[in-house]
Amino acid sequence: MAKSKVTAAIAEIAAGKTAFELAKNEGTTFTNASASDIGLQGTTQNCTITLSDGDGVDGKIKCVLLNAPAAVIGATVQWTRNASSGEWTCGTKAKTGGAKLESKYVGSGCSNLASS
Repeated sequence: MAKSKVTAAIAEIAAGKTAFELAKNEGTTFTNASASDIGLQGTTQNCTITLSDGDGVDGKIKCVLLNAPAAVIGATVQWTRNASSGEWTCGTKAKTGGAKLESKYVGSGCSNLASS
């Protein structure tokens, strides 16, 4: 159940990458943006979704897990866009301590790198 929740969250925020990419290519910044700016809901059954850019990257689409088993509730999954290449990478972070999630909870769609 925990792994399927993480996998669903990764897929849910991945759906915003194309709209995020188009907006960035048009010069949009996401300093005070909301998920609706890229066609996502701010809160879903799986996530609280936020957007940002800065911190040496060109953008992040982040999900804090909701309604999940204790092992993953409050954990973060995010897609991070590289400013130079435009490549997206997936990362995870446990609820506490900034460590990555245990790999048994992370599906093949995410490399399970600790993220901020």
